[in-house]
Amino acid sequence: MKKNEKSTLCGMLSMVAAAGLGVALIIQAMPLAFAGNPAALSGFGLTQGALMSCCIAGKYKGTRQDTASRTCLEPTTEDFSMEILQGKKCDADIWGTIVGASDSSPIQYFKGTVTRSAIRGCCDIKGKFSEPGWETEFKGTLCRKGNKWSGTGTYKTTREGAVCSGTFTMSQI
Repeated sequence: MKKNEKSTLCGMLSMVAAAGLGVALIIQAMPLAFAGNPAALSGFGLTQGALMSCCIAGKYKGTRQDTASRTCLEPTTEDFSMEILQGKKCDADIWGTIVGASDSSPIQYFKGTVTRSAIRGCCDIKGKFSEPGWETEFKGTLCRKGNKWSGTGTYKTTREGAVCSGTFTMSQI
């Protein structure tokens, strides 16, 4: 970013602050102002990590484990494969397939969302899939390590009055 562009931006931000719109608006506006040139952030003490996007699309392997309870009489542990697809420009909409390793014929189609997590370098996912008589909702946090995403989460399956909840782990392959 050129010196005159920095001073113009600082001047605009000062006017916004003087108008009583608050520091929160300034902080929220800064990433948008630098979206085209992440390197310019260094002049303001910010890093490119501040603009991290949640581009989590890809293929994953994971394991899910039911938690024994009075509503989950036969808890199981199962490996699964998951393919996450994502809208253009890594937007918040995600969808895809989940296939359990014990019976690969029923492919589950899910829909959900991804958002930045409060944990630096991570993104939160939420989604659900269902068929007549049952529904599964899941949520978790994926963190990027190198060029791959991995993380943990929880799920809840409601099937004809019985509820099985549990945890999952998954890693991008």
